Amino acid sequence: MDADTLLHQTVVRLRTHEGKYAEIARQNPDIGYSWLTKLAHGQITNPTIASLQQLIEALNAFEGLERGGLAEVVAQADPVMELRAEPSGDVDAGRIVPLETA
Repeated sequence: MDADTLLHQTVVRLRTHEGKYAEIARQNPDIGYSWLTKLAHGQITNPTIASLQQLIEALNAFEGLERGGLAEVVAQADPVMELRAEPSGDVDAGRIVPLETA
């Protein structure tokens, strides 16, 4: 998904909650009311991916959705995209380990 598209979709989602920005900001200490209003009104045009991720998670929580964050939004926008599974905890997972020769 294009970063501009993700930004646009997130801002559209944010704008549906106009008048509730203070409540969204109160629920997430990493997001300020001022930043939310500036983003919603186009004064911030190039937020960091981390900030956008925090906003998506804050909107998910505010809307009562599960916390899926960026991966969930991308999957919804592009259902063909295959998401990677969570790490298994196996230190050799995904790594080529040579077999011992006899």
